[in-house]
Amino acid sequence: MVKKIMQLFCFSMAATSVFSQVHFYEDFNNGLGQFTSVDSDGDGYEWGISYAGDDFMSQDSVATSASWIYNGTAGVILYPDNWLISDTIDLTGVTGNIELSWMVYAQDQDYAAENYTVYVDTTDSINGLTASTVTFNEVLTPSNGYMFRTLDVSSFAGKKIFIGFRHHNVSDEFRMNLDDVQVKTVEQVDIEMTSITAETHVQTGNSVDITGSLVNRGYDTVTAIQLIWNDGSGDNIDTISGLSVALNQSYNFTHGIQLNVANPTPYNLTVSAYSLGMDDNDSTDNSLAHTVNGLTFIPERKIVIEEGTGTWCGFCPRGAVAMEAMYADNTRPNFIGIAVHNGDPMTVTAYDNGADFDGFPGMNANRKLLNEGVSTQSMQAAYDQLSAETTYLEAEITNTTFNPNDNSFSIDVDVNFATPVTTEHRIGAIIIENKVWGTSSGYNQVNYYDGGSYGPLSGAGISDWTTAGDPVYADQMEYQHVGRALIGGYGGAAGSLTLPATAGSTQSYTVNGSLNGYNRGNCEVVIVVINSTTGEIMNAAKVAPASNYASIEETENTVNLTLYPNPAIDNVQLLVSTGEAGSASTQVINSVGQVVMSNPNQTLVKGDNTLTINVQQLPKGLYFVNVTIDGKTISKKLTVN
Repeated sequence: MVKKIMQLFCFSMAATSVFSQVHFYEDFNNGLGQFTSVDSDGDGYEWGISYAGDDFMSQDSVATSASWIYNGTAGVILYPDNWLISDTIDLTGVTGNIELSWMVYAQDQDYAAENYTVYVDTTDSINGLTASTVTFNEVLTPSNGYMFRTLDVSSFAGKKIFIGFRHHNVSDEFRMNLDDVQVKTVEQVDIEMTSITAETHVQTGNSVDITGSLVNRGYDTVTAIQLIWNDGSGDNIDTISGLSVALNQSYNFTHGIQLNVANPTPYNLTVSAYSLGMDDNDSTDNSLAHTVNGLTFIPERKIVIEEGTGTWCGFCPRGAVAMEAMYADNTRPNFIGIAVHNGDPMTVTAYDNGADFDGFPGMNANRKLLNEGVSTQSMQAAYDQLSAETTYLEAEITNTTFNPNDNSFSIDVDVNFATPVTTEHRIGAIIIENKVWGTSSGYNQVNYYDGGSYGPLSGAGISDWTTAGDPVYADQMEYQHVGRALIGGYGGAAGSLTLPATAGSTQSYTVNGSLNGYNRGNCEVVIVVINSTTGEIMNAAKVAPASNYASIEETENTVNLTLYPNPAIDNVQLLVSTGEAGSASTQVINSVGQVVMSNPNQTLVKGDNTLTINVQQLPKGLYFVNVTIDGKTISKKLTVN
């Protein structure tokens, strides 16, 4: 993820589930809340709130402080000394083990080295906090998500305290985010089950390990645990000893008894962990539910990555480059990429609204990984993560018909279910088009990579983005994998699948649509099967319905058109080679779509023909020369100097 384009991407982290007494908690869902920001360096940039949601009360808000910003025209390096100081935290009457905890994250993983210090003292003055002996300091490192941090503040039992978070001694990174600040009394014994990582879909006839992770939230070190899983038929108990899991440390476990997946049905498990020989002071967080679905077969899963982009977005070229790299990657053959445009002539409003990207470039992978950052590496990581997750249905295109007279198509789809499915699922379709270009300035691609300040970039039709100019004008741009239309809406067509579906069953559906308005030879249709409850794309398929009925390409196979010279100053020669005698009409169109020159009914002989256009009177700029032969048009870009 490159810092220079990012809007404030946020990541939701719910508060840690605790039974212990909580003395202070702030999740920043109501602004800075119980904290006050102090801009100690006086540069006008200080702690603020970043939102992933659409409303002020979103649960996805975090406190954020920057060491680099983009001011609309250029990057600005900051040297922050930004304080976030809490209101009074009353610990009078509190005894025992007291812990301060928080979640922290570097917003751009390529620029993660943010430095910060946490101070705790009985005064809220900067001088007093700075002089405190109870502190925590770190330089952030790349991470897969928010990191949980703690500081022992037991020495302040019986007192009133203040917390100071200080972002300082750093420059030219991006942002650090802070969330879920909490002061609590730590119980002596408290095991929290944090995740179950066992497979969710397993072919019948196999057994599966019950795996997961737990955290010791208690003050006492855990030396032995009892693990229990139950699928409704009784407890399966395993004891693991010889451990040494200290406060806030994690432990990854594998239960000694496997689950035998005998039938194509859901196995609904409860998995629990207890500290052996010690009474757990909080039994509310010891268990998690997990479902293992038995499958009659293992479907091959397609990975659909929808990338949010726009010609106005100066860092979006890296998304186009990443998409090109993914399609060329033979080790990831099940990739399907779609460019979802925003704020430019290729925008499909319903698609843009449905994808709901927080920033650009952004991406949704199978609509499960949402608002992810965009780079070749991040697309690869998303593909690999989702490919490792088994799905429970398969989408198969069984037949495609296309009518070249009206550009209508029908695609027959079979959905094969490998396990019983009871919740609503829908079939949708997206028309995508390649080699899209236009004549207006809206097709100019803003390019922040020009000049090389943000590193090298090549691909997506441009050999070197660092020398391509800003913007890259429309005559140099062809946009690929452009989402052009939704069939059935963003969430799919209601009633397209009838539920419940039994394991091993197949349901058929026909998708009907039209390629009118698009270059049919460059169009593909992506079929998606969507879980209506989660919104996730469970599987997909892709077909080019008009692959045998090209339009412009079909004409270009029999007619060769060359412009020379290009760029031109006075006269342009159109070299037209055709297999049959006929007639042609030519038009010159400017960058705003106006016809500035026209010459109809020019005679062509079989073989080579030379047509001349005088452009001496035309203003300098980009034009398009359209040559129409037998009702079919070939368009070439022309620059007049």
